[in-house]
Amino acid sequence: MVPTPTSAVKSKPVVRSAELPGSFMKSLFAGALPADVVFPYPRQDAEARETLDLVLESFRSWARERLDGGAIDRAAAFPEAQVRDLKELGILGLTIPEEYGGGGLSITAYCRLMEEIGHHCAAIATIVGAHLGIGSKGIVHYGSAAQKKRWLPGVAKGDPLCAYALTEAGSGSDAASLKTRAVWDETRQVWMMNGNKRFITNGGHAGLFTVFARTEIRGEDKISAFVVTRDLPGVSTGKEEDKLGLKGSSTTDLYLENVPVPKDNLLGEPGRGFKYAMEILNE
Repeated sequence: MVPTPTSAVKSKPVVRSAELPGSFMKSLFAGALPADVVFPYPRQDAEARETLDLVLESFRSWARERLDGGAIDRAAAFPEAQVRDLKELGILGLTIPEEYGGGGLSITAYCRLMEEIGHHCAAIATIVGAHLGIGSKGIVHYGSAAQKKRWLPGVAKGDPLCAYALTEAGSGSDAASLKTRAVWDETRQVWMMNGNKRFITNGGHAGLFTVFARTEIRGEDKISAFVVTRDLPGVSTGKEEDKLGLKGSSTTDLYLENVPVPKDNLLGEPGRGFKYAMEILNE
């Protein structure tokens, strides 16, 4: 008898996560599936689904009248009018906690919304994703109470627009090799930051950047995270990248030349920036 896949290969018993060291992904690479980490698959409750349906219908109604993704791409310019509309619709604050004026939507709802936005216009999806998905997430997750109170109410209104500044010319996939450096100035009580960031989405229009830089922490070279606002001296952005697609989204370099970053703009714990950067990207 010619063996069939089911008769030739005996199925292995599912290994429970309690029996496995390390993370879920390490378990997969080891050939084991810790199923209880994944199942039962999380589902929204009735109230959350109802809220999401209202958000989606509001967006669809606006998009039918005001959003032409092809026209935005052909114009090859940042869609100022559409972004203003998104601010008024509350789209740019939907995942910001309600206590700061946002919608408090879950990641599940955010993903569904991004699917809908991408269906209509990839450039708009990129703008929203950079603002909510990575640009502001550092403050939401790691910011102090004072930092959240200071910045998130504005972020929830889309003013300022946010960007995430990790990539550099020599550190793309190897993000830990970044060269941007912040040196503590005891006299001025600021971090003096110097460096260049590359391919920053929303770069030309963002007013707030989550920036990752090398710092000396207790004699060790560690990456820390900072909130850098455009109004600080020495902050500037380069020309818009001429991309093959997503021409309505802004992609620029970010230049940091002797930028005096206030001590209160240090995000989370000093020296934990690389961990924060990866967690933001992984969510």
